[in-house]
Amino acid sequence: MELASPWLERFRQIAALPDIPSYYHNSLPVWIAMRLRREFQRRDDLTPLILEGLMLELFAEMIRGATDRAEIPLPRWLRQTRDLLQARFLESLCLSLV
Repeated sequence: MELASPWLERFRQIAALPDIPSYYHNSLPVWIAMRLRREFQRRDDLTPLILEGLMLELFAEMIRGATDRAEIPLPRWLRQTRDLLQARFLESLCLSLV
């Protein structure tokens, strides 16, 4: 899903989007993301309206929970992944099963 700049700017006028990685597990943002996926699969005349509504709800819940998550450290695997990507961002990386 690609979000147009004017859409994001409109949302930023209301609240600041988190600019740090976040981890959601069994929470409302995960449930909303699952609804987004189902709506992509359904595809009818109402899909664009529903997708926009769900995206607004998803962003609002992520922002609402950002202050609560500020004290919670990222899982070790996510910190390691972030550090690897930052250290090797110029390289062409790929995933392989070892």
